[in-house]
Amino acid sequence: MKNLIFTAVLLFLLTGCTSEEAETKSTNDTQLLIQEIQKLKDELAERPNLSADQLRESMNLSLEAFNAMIKKDYNYLQSISDSGVTINRATNSFHFEGRHNQDFINGMDYSKLEYRFHDRKNEKITVGFAENSIEYYFEFIQKDETMLLHTFTTN
Repeated sequence: MKNLIFTAVLLFLLTGCTSEEAETKSTNDTQLLIQEIQKLKDELAERPNLSADQLRESMNLSLEAFNAMIKKDYNYLQSISDSGVTINRATNSFHFEGRHNQDFINGMDYSKLEYRFHDRKNEKITVGFAENSIEYYFEFIQKDETMLLHTFTTN
C-alpha cells in the first residue's frame, strides 16, 4: 500500500512539473514567435515600395520580353537590356555577364501564364511568373529614368 501511495504522489509531482515545464516552454515559444513577427514587420517597413509606374513598366517590359523572345525580336530585346547583357542570335539565348546564360522561351500559352510577384531590393526589381510548372523571373535595374533587363531565369 505504501508503494501505491508513493507512486501516486510521485506521479502527481511529475505531472505538476511537466505541466509547469510545458507552460514555460509555451511562454518561451510565444515570446520567440512575437520576436520573429516584429523582425518581419521591421524588415517590411525598411523595404522600399514600388511606385505604380515601376509596377506598370516592369510588368509591361516582362510581357513584351516574352513576346520578343518567341518572335526572335533581337533588336527589341537588345534595346531593353542592360549593358552587361548580350544576345546570341545563333543560339537564341541571353548571356548575363558574370552570371549565367539563358535560352529564350520558344512559346507560351498566355492563358496559363500566372503572375506571381514583384519584389524590390535596392535598385533591382524582380517580376515572377509561372506557366504550369515552369517559373520565370525577370530582374530589372533602374538606370536614370530607364528600366533595363538585368537578368532573366527560368527553372
